[in-house]
Amino acid sequence: MLHAVSTGRCCAIRRRQGQSERAAAATSGLTVAFIDGNIVTGNASGESRMNIPESMKDELGAWNNGKGIDLEAWVGWQGNFRLAIGYAPIFWPKFVAFEDFILRDGFSIESLRGFEAREGTTPKAVEWVMNHLHIADIHYGCPDISRDKLIILGSMFKEIYETKLKHDFPDKPCIVEFYQPDDTDDLIEYQISFWQAKHEESGIT
Repeated sequence: MLHAVSTGRCCAIRRRQGQSERAAAATSGLTVAFIDGNIVTGNASGESRMNIPESMKDELGAWNNGKGIDLEAWVGWQGNFRLAIGYAPIFWPKFVAFEDFILRDGFSIESLRGFEAREGTTPKAVEWVMNHLHIADIHYGCPDISRDKLIILGSMFKEIYETKLKHDFPDKPCIVEFYQPDDTDDLIEYQISFWQAKHEESGIT
């Protein structure tokens, strides 16, 4: 069975005091349906699907008297602005050009020189290790870490990095990698990083 709810502001979600679904949906031009653990949104431009991690389906599906809630509305109820500020530089990072490198802002010159000095190192390898982020380190020791969440976050990070790097350095194309370990249960080793394409094209590995 399909249950539609609104994706308006949080006050239009999770109506537990008997307001009809039709009245709630009328507060927004965008409606949402919870289908088999996924959120399907529909509007004048068509329909799109936002995947919910398997490990979160039961939790989000229990909201709205069992009709389900989308990720945006869930964050509206569960999150706070302090976290939003903290997440901002993680999900929209600042990159800088330094010498022949493009690096995450705030990098350590001492670490950079150390990696450069290693025997057999390459510019690609230096950029990769300087720019890498273990996705698990976003939250230290968080008990709800899971492979499905890491894959969604890693894929999203890849798109974000590609977009941001292209915007900031249009004349210095970069390659972004979402690294997934062979041991899929090794949750610490899911990583995002990047290097400049010129290092790849020049035969440097």
